[in-house]
Amino acid sequence: MKPFSLSILFVGLLLAAAPANLEGQLWQAGAPGEDLGSIRLHLGVLQPLTDYSDGSSLETGPSFGLGATLWPLRHFGLMADVMRSKNNAAVGSDFSALDGQDPTVWLYSLRAAIRYPILQGNLGLSPYIAGGPTAKSYRWELYTPQQGGLFGRPYGGGRDTSFGWNVGGGVEVRLGPSGNFGFIADVRSIRSEFDWFGLRTDQSDLLFTGGITLHR
Repeated sequence: MKPFSLSILFVGLLLAAAPANLEGQLWQAGAPGEDLGSIRLHLGVLQPLTDYSDGSSLETGPSFGLGATLWPLRHFGLMADVMRSKNNAAVGSDFSALDGQDPTVWLYSLRAAIRYPILQGNLGLSPYIAGGPTAKSYRWELYTPQQGGLFGRPYGGGRDTSFGWNVGGGVEVRLGPSGNFGFIADVRSIRSEFDWFGLRTDQSDLLFTGGITLHR
């Protein structure tokens, strides 16, 4: 099952478990360590670290996406994310087939997570470490026509995908011991293979994100 499908499944589980009528909040969320899970909106940056053999590279770009977490156990859970980033190509003095491609990058991640929930007054903290498989999909700029398509939208095409892994960690901050809302900060290292335009190497990236969370 793809990470995006898992995110939809987790969201459905959270909403299905929500009571219909509670005053002052959407529903009664479990305290850190007793909660079922969360859904979240991420904003951040994707920073490629790899320089290719012809002197080209991909630049750091803004990233955003959605995610969900399910905690079947107090200290163990599953995290699924879908992230979108725009990373323009930077070229050196030599000709590079990467010039002008400026890919839109989609990241699909599924991670196993271990956390240590802490309750400090009106704040709930859950630092965690997580890791698992990642799919990285590139939509190349020059391979996609700018005109045409249904209702004037571009035709599809110019898409390549590689697979790898990611590892990192972060912290969830809850507003109130049983509050619905909170924040998350996350950093992860991503490794995958790059094998296009005559360039073949291991691709390394860092993803830094922060976001808002909705808990159950």
